[in-house]
Amino acid sequence: MCHFSIARCFRTLCYTADGQHILAAGQSKNICIYSVEHQVLCKKFEITCNRSFDGTMVSTSSVYVSF
Repeated sequence: MCHFSIARCFRTLCYTADGQHILAAGQSKNICIYSVEHQVLCKKFEITCNRSFDGTMVSTSSVYVSF
């Protein structure tokens, strides 16, 4: 039984265009690329360390924008 509010599991799987790899993502902070042929993890990307939006700016000042 998988409790989706607690468990960190893949909920989205997608094959690459050539069918050689699978992209997997879900309830964890990682996106993984698996090799279909060799059935191994090729690469793991951490999308963020901090999922909190505290301290982020809602609007930017034009002083900080360069044209």
